[in-house]
Amino acid sequence: MSTRVNPQQVGLNHEDAGQSWRWRPFRAPPPPTRPQQLRGTIWIISGIEAGYLPIVRAYHAIRAAGATAAIRVFNWQRPGLGVFNLIALRRNRQRAETLARNIQTQLAEYPRAPIDVVAYSGGAAIAVFAAEALPAAALLRNLVLVHPALSPTYDLNAAASRCSGKLVVYHSPRDVLVDGLGTLVFGTMDRSRCIAAGNRGFDLDTALSRDELRSKVVQHAWSPQVWRDTGHYGGHLGMLTFRWNMRYVARYVLSQSDVDQGRD
Repeated sequence: MSTRVNPQQVGLNHEDAGQSWRWRPFRAPPPPTRPQQLRGTIWIISGIEAGYLPIVRAYHAIRAAGATAAIRVFNWQRPGLGVFNLIALRRNRQRAETLARNIQTQLAEYPRAPIDVVAYSGGAAIAVFAAEALPAAALLRNLVLVHPALSPTYDLNAAASRCSGKLVVYHSPRDVLVDGLGTLVFGTMDRSRCIAAGNRGFDLDTALSRDELRSKVVQHAWSPQVWRDTGHYGGHLGMLTFRWNMRYVARYVLSQSDVDQGRD
């Protein structure tokens, strides 16, 4: 069930509100308006299971937090082929290159509008692959990786260097079934059989060799307090809850004008 929010409460005008708040789980989200794109774009990328249902609550949580930028969903998966989507590294990199081209097109058309990426589970790998495919001059603002299905030692230097702001990682030691046992058996998106970074975070001594990039990477570990505050119980599906996304993820994709409106 999707969460309904009054668009006037988060600073959206009638043109923006006309479609954005009527998105339902089984259809594509409404296309962004030009005013939204002038304020920026937030890309949302879900995990290995295709479709819009998994990230509907995240979409509404980001809007409810006050985001007035365009929100786009990048579908990279083949429907009904979850494990195939996990192991198809060559195809996944090709899909990530498509996302990178979309981002470059946006940057060319709206050069002053920031682009943020929020990616969950296997989608976090697609986001990292896309960042790697961007030219050096094409910068994202923030790249948010939620329970990423990548190996903890995966090289983050290229992705971090494509962020003008932060590369943010949310991980949880309670994500045992998917980013623990699941990636030990089936492997991570970068094809390593290990406990994934979504469980233990990235080993930055190995994953980030360039010292000047250390300040860009922020890792947040799940804690029992997070469960009490937001209902995210620490497991893999907890990352999709409305309150958790509104409180922890949305902070990295709000513009200053969004924040100022929220204070009024």
